Amino acid sequence: TITTVLQKNIDVLEDENKNTADFIFCVPEDMTRTY
Repeated sequence: TITTVLQKNIDVLEDENKNTADFIFCVPEDMTRTY
């Protein structure tokens, strides 16, 4: 599975986002979203 998570600090994956999918895209919270 693949998921995308938003975090303030993308250097370290937060515990709540671990094990949510096989592949996790971690992007900054302030990144522009086009949807």
